Amino acid sequence: MEGKQIVAVDVGSNNVVIAVGNVEKDGLVTIRGIVSEPITGVKAGHIENIELAISAITKAKNKIEQNLGIQI
Repeated sequence: MEGKQIVAVDVGSNNVVIAVGNVEKDGLVTIRGIVSEPITGVKAGHIENIELAISAITKAKNKIEQNLGIQI
């Protein structure tokens, strides 16, 4: 998996967090960036308003892409 990019998305009740890392030659993952964006539309782990949740996820995705100069 060397050279591969890994993206993790955590959708919580208060924030959406996206982390991006690279798999190195030794198999370890180097974290390149992490962003967090407030989220609404999610309550107690359940999506109650999909449009609001998508908006927050999209904002976080755009932010990490801009910060790292990549496209996910």
